[in-house]
Amino acid sequence: MVTMPNHPNKPEMGSREVPFSGEIWIDRADFREEANKQYKRLVMGKEVRLRNAYVIKAERVEKDAEGNITTIFCTYDADTLSKDPADGRKVKGVIHWV
Repeated sequence: MVTMPNHPNKPEMGSREVPFSGEIWIDRADFREEANKQYKRLVMGKEVRLRNAYVIKAERVEKDAEGNITTIFCTYDADTLSKDPADGRKVKGVIHWV
């Protein structure tokens, strides 16, 4: 479980527990197989933070018969729950997830 604030700027509104499991969903626009330096979301082989959660890295994708991405396989750094990587890696973006 990941504890998330109900409002990012109003701690008095409390928090909630959100399950973090082997399957999450992100917006299609938050991933590209290749991207330029201005793109600050998930890219193949690069890291991004999941809002209020962990840093993940896209490792591979699965596509349907038309070439559309259906699944992104990622790894996550278990030591980065709501904090920066201890080794000083810079993570450039944050994306929403469910």
